[in-house]
Amino acid sequence: LHLSKDDLHVMALATLKEGDFFGEMALLDGAPRSATASTIEPCEFFVLGRDAFTELLSHSPRLIPGLFASIVSKLRSVNEQFLLEVVEKQKLYVKMERERHQALAQIAAVSNEATTPEEAMQVAVNQVCAYTGWPVGHVYAVSDDSEGDLFSSSVWNLQNPERLEPFQKLSEMTHFSAGVELGGRVLASGKPVWIEDLA
Repeated sequence: LHLSKDDLHVMALATLKEGDFFGEMALLDGAPRSATASTIEPCEFFVLGRDAFTELLSHSPRLIPGLFASIVSKLRSVNEQFLLEVVEKQKLYVKMERERHQALAQIAAVSNEATTPEEAMQVAVNQVCAYTGWPVGHVYAVSDDSEGDLFSSSVWNLQNPERLEPFQKLSEMTHFSAGVELGGRVLASGKPVWIEDLA
């Protein structure tokens, strides 16, 4: 059993075995299902409709305490799992923030010791790639003799230089005018720009 907002956000609720049951909350309130059930292997199910279930309870009220105990147990399990996920996400966030601050501090410290702007930018690109895990880092800079255009610099961080050599050569031949393509959009706005597809 699991809850899912989409294919990327799925929370497992329980793994059931022979003799277990699910869907009892819908039998009580008639509302649509709140979770999704999927099987790992072929299964046979006994399906009990709401009308038959209500009639069964009216003839066998001794089943009611056990039913409510099952519902409470499942709700408690879901709450505990939800709280654990919240705590883990918070721990991950704190860890990422700590690493980010450490990376920024390291960039600032090493850049202050650099003797040229290119050396400082190389340190920054190396640290950003190390922190994010990005396979490519590169600096475009405004040319002194060309207003409003970005040109490829000599600052690169390549995780796999041989495989990325065609990309590097093409980038070194490409320049961007303000407002044109990714680099130009950054130059025009003065702000970071995120795109998922460079093709």
